[in-house]
Amino acid sequence: MKKQTESIKTNFVKYKKLLQWFLVIICLVFIVRFVVNDKQEWAEVLSLKPLMLVAVAGMMLVSLGIYTWHFSIVMEKCSGRSIDFWTWFKVTVQARFLSTFVPQAGNVYRALVLKKNYGVTYTRYISGCFSFAWLDTCVNFAFAAMIILFFDRELRIGGMRSLDVVLGLLGLVVLTPVLSVWLLGKFEFSQKKLAWAHEKLAKMLGVSVRSLTDRAYVLKFLVTAVLSFAGSSITSYLCFASLDVQINLPQLAMFYIVLKLSNHIIITPGNLAVRELAYGFLCEYLQIGMAQGIMMSVIMRLMGTGTIILFGMFLGGAALLRQHKDGAS
Repeated sequence: MKKQTESIKTNFVKYKKLLQWFLVIICLVFIVRFVVNDKQEWAEVLSLKPLMLVAVAGMMLVSLGIYTWHFSIVMEKCSGRSIDFWTWFKVTVQARFLSTFVPQAGNVYRALVLKKNYGVTYTRYISGCFSFAWLDTCVNFAFAAMIILFFDRELRIGGMRSLDVVLGLLGLVVLTPVLSVWLLGKFEFSQKKLAWAHEKLAKMLGVSVRSLTDRAYVLKFLVTAVLSFAGSSITSYLCFASLDVQINLPQLAMFYIVLKLSNHIIITPGNLAVRELAYGFLCEYLQIGMAQGIMMSVIMRLMGTGTIILFGMFLGGAALLRQHKDGAS
């Protein structure tokens, strides 16, 4: 029975990867077809401004520092451990470097380092990651909604008001874990794994909610969340500026929403080609142009990956990658 279960898991992982890469190919075929059918627009889009690309790279580095600070605030609150910024920054870069080549390897590496060097248990680490992802998404969706409300409440995506879309997503993000815990609590599970999953989800949600009673923590979290939102929006603005595209703040807020969704809902490895299409369709609906949206996502992906690889190598990423491969073999 155990061997049969392991075989099913192996086949599931295998076919899942095949399906993901199949979806990548489908999306790439669509993009290539679009490029071939609209060569003139792409010729205009590809006339990039080099100085703007340098600014994009610099802003990505700043945003990485802000993200490190933002994440460390939540993790230190959940783990009860105080760790200096440089250590957090180094571990963050190394983790992203590993994940660039081996999906999820970065999360595993970060958990192992925090456990070994600072005594952060895996349960507290997972609770911190959950708390960060949930609270950060809620707060940033709320920021986006306020920006659209105050600056352009009639902004539309296709036939829908953007404000309605963002508020709907915000409600979904806020209520999903709460309703999940409540619904799971209505049942008694005979299987230990389901009972364990319910217990852990309830604990993680409880940690996230209880942390909000600490005013100093909430203030620091909100400040770094605003800075993170601003950093990402400035980066997006510079990407569009490199394409000679003018874009306003409510539109930037919508791109930030898509970026957040892309970070949490993984369809293909790194959402390769999926995020490019999502940006392309969003730009098309905003009457900016699909080519501009696709190219903007490509710029962000290439510049972001390049920045992580460069700093990852500088901080010992190559040795970590070799260790991972040796351990896997």
